[in-house]
Amino acid sequence: MLDLYPHQQQVINDLSQGIRQGHTRQIVALATGAGKTVVAAHLGHRASQKGKKMLFIVHTIELAGQAVETFARLGLSVGILRGEDTNYSHQDEIIVASIQSIRSRSAPDWMDFAIIDECHVLHQEHKRLMADWHDRPFIGLSATPLTKGLGQHFTHLVRGPTIRELTEGGFLVPV
Repeated sequence: MLDLYPHQQQVINDLSQGIRQGHTRQIVALATGAGKTVVAAHLGHRASQKGKKMLFIVHTIELAGQAVETFARLGLSVGILRGEDTNYSHQDEIIVASIQSIRSRSAPDWMDFAIIDECHVLHQEHKRLMADWHDRPFIGLSATPLTKGLGQHFTHLVRGPTIRELTEGGFLVPV
């Protein structure tokens, strides 16, 4: 597992604090390139160490492939729920699922929490799953979290550093 940068560790700490405060629907706001998928991988790994399973939901085929590749490269056991590529089991630490496949097949009901990648693109199926899994935490990831209506589904915003802070810290290159 990769070491976290300080800003990624801070995001995880802030999410944990949000859970302790009773927020089971949180959004992480991190700039593109700041490591949202790495944060998700660490959350999945930590959950796995406690016997918990993570569902990572994407809205495009390309994002599913990228997520599976990243999680597997970090040493996690990853299943996939995506069209013809579907292949997962109870032993997987993380299942990466397309929202379209969840709509047509449903999500594995043994998952303990879910992360919605690019949550600013919230489908009706996301909303239905959140309602059905009202007792499980959901974390949204987005570089643009201030999309109208997201506050109806998420109660807490965890803000990572700004692009300027990331650039000045050497985590992003100047544009």
